[in-house]
Amino acid sequence: MSRGGRPLILVLGMRRTGKTSLVKSCLNELNYPHVVVDLKGFWGSPGSSLREFYAVLEESINQFLGKWRKLINYLKHVEGISIHGFSVKLRTEGRRRFSFISFLHRLNDVGRDFGRAVLVFDEAQLFRNINGLNIVQYVSYAYDNLRNLVVVMTGSEIGLLYDLLRVDDPDSPLYGRYVYEVRTKRFSRDESIEFLKKGFNEYGLRVPDPIIEEAVDLLDGIPGWLTLYGSTYVSSRSTDVIHRVLERASQIVRKELEKFLITRGIARKRYVTVLKLLAEQPASWSEIKRSVEYMERKRISDKSLYNILQNLTKTGMIEKKNGKYHIADPILKYTVKQYQYVDNQK
Repeated sequence: MSRGGRPLILVLGMRRTGKTSLVKSCLNELNYPHVVVDLKGFWGSPGSSLREFYAVLEESINQFLGKWRKLINYLKHVEGISIHGFSVKLRTEGRRRFSFISFLHRLNDVGRDFGRAVLVFDEAQLFRNINGLNIVQYVSYAYDNLRNLVVVMTGSEIGLLYDLLRVDDPDSPLYGRYVYEVRTKRFSRDESIEFLKKGFNEYGLRVPDPIIEEAVDLLDGIPGWLTLYGSTYVSSRSTDVIHRVLERASQIVRKELEKFLITRGIARKRYVTVLKLLAEQPASWSEIKRSVEYMERKRISDKSLYNILQNLTKTGMIEKKNGKYHIADPILKYTVKQYQYVDNQK
């Protein structure tokens, strides 16, 4: 996170591949003053208000002050912030309401005096769901004018984050700016096995190789699911751990998928149809189109299918490889196979 040439950093990767953990680890090692704003609460909530965002930002600032209390003096000079001991309150109404640009300037002052400051937006593509805040304009302003502030944005819905920033769009405030990208990825099979073995060794456990390999084959190298498996095994030490993990993880993914589908309106059923097809096996564009038309017993437009596949790709639910689309997360694949989403929500 050195300042030289990297005022804006994107940390990208599918969900549960360690983006947030990587950022926090770097921040702890570098020991820079930082504010981490977690936007995950805005998943599935299009049309969220600016006031809701400011409530999240206020909580994030107060967490920041929990470690960096001496920086309260900087925040006293932010327009629209009131100080209460070692915590702050953002005023969202009236003439002297909170100024985001003033907040960025004070963070820049912190960075000037402490080496640099870092502002992190976790799952930044979710700014698309927040009304009344042009975050791209603010990030561009910080990029051009605040030389002691680094902005980090993580994103698992990579296509949507690109759509938000529009770095290649001449009409975007960030057009032509250099953006440094870091990509997280799933572990290889050998890395996954080593990851679990090291974790079990820390607890003095010797888990038979076939049990570890079964988990690795099912969870397909996604660090978050491997971690869930490891912690569940350590706590229960039961032979049916993998099935318990699948069910628990599936409940998490089902909630996420429902939040996505509820925003699809009348196209919801078709999204589920496409996902169910891909849960069975990878398929090409033409194979998907033929199958959907067969199941719906009518012709569908190319544009309709294009939009569905584009949206699923941008959210990271599916990927395209060797000319075929497939579901990226094995737990999502398992969940789609096991549950019906449309039948219960007509």
